[in-house]
Amino acid sequence: LEGGASISREGEEEANISHAIPRITQFHFGPSTSGDGSESDPDGIPTRFLQMQKGHRRKAKKAFETTVAWREANEINTILSKPQPNYDQCRHVFPLMVVGRTPKTDHIIFFQQPGRVNLTLGADYRFGLQDIMMNYVFMMEYIWNIFEQDNHNATMVNIIDFSGLGFLTPKDFGFAKHFISIMSTHYPGRSFKTFILNGPGWFARVYALVKPLLRPSTRQKIVVVEKHKEREILEEFLGKDHASVILDRCRNNASLTRSTMDEEIRNFCLQRLEASGLKMLETIRL
Repeated sequence: LEGGASISREGEEEANISHAIPRITQFHFGPSTSGDGSESDPDGIPTRFLQMQKGHRRKAKKAFETTVAWREANEINTILSKPQPNYDQCRHVFPLMVVGRTPKTDHIIFFQQPGRVNLTLGADYRFGLQDIMMNYVFMMEYIWNIFEQDNHNATMVNIIDFSGLGFLTPKDFGFAKHFISIMSTHYPGRSFKTFILNGPGWFARVYALVKPLLRPSTRQKIVVVEKHKEREILEEFLGKDHASVILDRCRNNASLTRSTMDEEIRNFCLQRLEASGLKMLETIRL
């Protein structure tokens, strides 16, 4: 299915849930697969893990074994087969969006708003950090195994909007630390470019201190976008339509909008819920 930037509202259900659902014959996806370099590696290590460790085989093997163990302990290999009744609620707590694909390079555009994470709302829904994290992992598994099923070394463009972010509380810091650790450890080498929008005043100072410590390859992937250059830079990399969707969402906090690719993931969730005799849990109207 082609990704796009057309938008619908959360309350508008598909007339036919099976429409736009990809034909998936199995729901088990392991930590490696044919095409990611593991099939030709003597230790079965995907190329991404070797690149993460700069070719150091022993470190790469240990890192991959850690990911294999994590996936088994958290049942990640079968996460797409499990119903996700709190999918909407998790997205309400942590606004995320698969916007579409870049017009020039065909990278998936993933938009997230950590500054609008509402852990208090999560408590109202009676779930915690692990539930939010697993919802995020569910989306990553769908992206890499379904959207990118023919490109096992695919990377994405990340758009991180820090609107609403103040000084981090210990709870906020714990969430951020856990999130970064999971993504960097178990999904290495998945970023093509990262654009940071609306960073608070203190962010620029902190990033200036951290930047020299980053690997040159990592620094080249991160772009801290100045406010007056947002539209120009995003349109150049993402195209006018996708840039407009992102900037509108930053300014209007339109957390209930979904893209075409978002609709596909949610419809997949509805299909799994229907097969299990369950329904999507309702979100609280704020």
